Amino acid sequence: MMRINKKILYINLIIFGTILIFNGTIKNVSAAAQTDLGTILSNNSNVSGVDRTVPKGLKGITNWFSVPTISSNDAVIVKPGDKVGSATNKGNSDVIALTQYGDTNKVGAIWAKRDQDSSSNHNYIDVNKKQTMSMWMFFGGAHKSGGADTGDGMALVLQNSTKGDQAFTTVPTSGFVGETLGVWGTEESLNDSSSTVSQRAIDNSWALEFDTYANYDDTSGAGNYFDGYDSGVYNAINHIGANYPASAATYVKSSPSAPMQMIHENPITKISSSDYSTNFLTDDRWHHITLTWTPPTSGSTIADMNLQYDDKTINGDLKTPGASKDYSIDLTKFNLSGGDKLYWGFTGSTGRSTENNLIVFESIPSIVEASTTAKIYDESSNRYIDTATTEDPNRNVVYNGDKLNVIYNLNYLSGTQSWNDIEANIKLPQKIDYSDAKITYTDASGNKTSEKIDLSGLSDSAIKYELAESLSESGIPHAEITFEGTANSGDTSSDVNVDRADASFDGSNLQQDTDTPAFVIKNTAKLNLAVSGDSTISALTNQNVDVKGLVSYSDSSTVDVSKLEVHAKVNGSSQELIGDASDNPFTFTVPADQLKVGQNTVTLYVVNKETHNASNEITFTINVTDNSLTLTVSKNSYFKTVQALPNDKLIERSGDWIVDVDDNRNSDSNWKLSASATALDNDWSGGLVYVGNSGGAEQSLTNSVINIASGNKDSDVSNNWASDTGILLKQDGAVKAGTYSSTISWVLSDSV
Repeated sequence: MMRINKKILYINLIIFGTILIFNGTIKNVSAAAQTDLGTILSNNSNVSGVDRTVPKGLKGITNWFSVPTISSNDAVIVKPGDKVGSATNKGNSDVIALTQYGDTNKVGAIWAKRDQDSSSNHNYIDVNKKQTMSMWMFFGGAHKSGGADTGDGMALVLQNSTKGDQAFTTVPTSGFVGETLGVWGTEESLNDSSSTVSQRAIDNSWALEFDTYANYDDTSGAGNYFDGYDSGVYNAINHIGANYPASAATYVKSSPSAPMQMIHENPITKISSSDYSTNFLTDDRWHHITLTWTPPTSGSTIADMNLQYDDKTINGDLKTPGASKDYSIDLTKFNLSGGDKLYWGFTGSTGRSTENNLIVFESIPSIVEASTTAKIYDESSNRYIDTATTEDPNRNVVYNGDKLNVIYNLNYLSGTQSWNDIEANIKLPQKIDYSDAKITYTDASGNKTSEKIDLSGLSDSAIKYELAESLSESGIPHAEITFEGTANSGDTSSDVNVDRADASFDGSNLQQDTDTPAFVIKNTAKLNLAVSGDSTISALTNQNVDVKGLVSYSDSSTVDVSKLEVHAKVNGSSQELIGDASDNPFTFTVPADQLKVGQNTVTLYVVNKETHNASNEITFTINVTDNSLTLTVSKNSYFKTVQALPNDKLIERSGDWIVDVDDNRNSDSNWKLSASATALDNDWSGGLVYVGNSGGAEQSLTNSVINIASGNKDSDVSNNWASDTGILLKQDGAVKAGTYSSTISWVLSDSV
């Protein structure tokens, strides 16, 4: 914001001549010159020791943002290769020059565009959805303590103004808008009330200001004391703060005749991690900003805007933010009247002091909202690598030879367009020998397809690869990129630290960054596992099988089996069986329900639960023989239909009888089959009988258990019966015509 500096002039007349002596305090004045726009846009990684790379960002910004036709608007969208004055944008991103160094008493504004013919290009903030905005910002200044004479900064603005994309501070007759940043209300007279000032601001709005000029001169009249309310703000060279520009409660006076002050919510006035903690904005460098909108919870009108300031380096590496703040935003301040969309954009201004206020956009949430994550999975110890904790100090540890998967997940969340033309620029973690890589796409129905990545393009653990598919909500919303490899520190004498590695996924309408966790490759005694006893085992169905393993350390140190966890896989199943070792050699029981008839392969390894040191794998072959004895019979069987006379006869079976014994046991196992039957209903005279041989004796099954067959192998019992043997129906008296039924009970048992 613009300030007026006081100078106290002392004039002493001495006989030898006239000497003008200037004493007194001059607020934040520096003689340091600011960098010209041409140098900033030179895209040269080294200009006198300074990286002047134009940040990586989006092109085609005119599709989504417009420059309003307000008086003195200095804003211009500079495409790659375009000129602004004598400066050429030599980068690959569109750069918004909101104001320019040397252009005094100018304003700048750029707003989300919502009047395009194609609704898929409409740009807005949906207040009901979680959304992320990210961009690079440049505030001019000088890379030295105290910076340079800069003014006035920029403000991110969310608004539902009656002026739409022509919204701007009402410019006073004097033309002075320096301290307003183009969004706050103007004070033209010391007689102006808070209400009067607020009515000149952008209506129905909330603003987050990045202020590069401390306005706290209370002696020069109206319009230069907005930063005088809080000592932390007015003593700072730069500050960040927020409030509602059109709310009278934002503006206060210390007395009726005093100039107006502004209340800064949640101000940031100093960043200790910055090269220059007080001029952390105007340090002549690009700064990355991430803003995350979280909608209100059910029943509330209060949303949250999280600011992450300086959370990425110019080469794309993520870093700990220089500042992080949460700002509460009351949706009622926007007067949405049932709507859910806000304009968003940036305003800025210069007064007597100027600066290059520049923006490069990375994401536009209404167009594409997506998330990216990176993680490392240690297959050898069956866990994900993460930051060490007090409870698990080895959580970030792997060991030489561990099988590692580096996994990147891309998730499409919402938007009006697909995430298109995604180029993966991946710096993989060092000290891993990579052997394979693929992309797995999952469509909206859960169907998966894969795409192999040719690792011949891998150089110094870095690779560029363009995804074959776009991501969208109804098409393919998820892609997982997996690199398989083996930990190899190249050092057997000491532990090796592996730094986190950054990856960017750059599409034509969204750019995202993520990084893998840092980890340590420990060089300690290797945990070894060997087969104890037989590695080939025979078993029967429904029988649990014990396998044995012997654990040792490569340096012969003592094994504490209480710390060992046993992991087993049966026939390559992705789901591991896990148990604890209680002895050495230890016994691990493979459940019968995990084994199939025939040959089974069981792999085993052990992990130290405290250090996560994992052993080699050992393999067992378990041959399972089916020892089942089963009987199959027809659910319903019939006898032939006959005349009532003669009334003393044996009635034959129809052709639908099945009595089948299936014996999968050892050949020396015997079985016995017996049966009994209930009396026939409806007063049948006679009953079911069993005849063993042609012309043999009849044995009644009615309420009697009769031996039917025996053997030591499979037998189709009913197929061995002749027409006059087996189970038959005996009629031994007069019966009435009709249908009769009986129930047979079968018993199949082992027999000595």
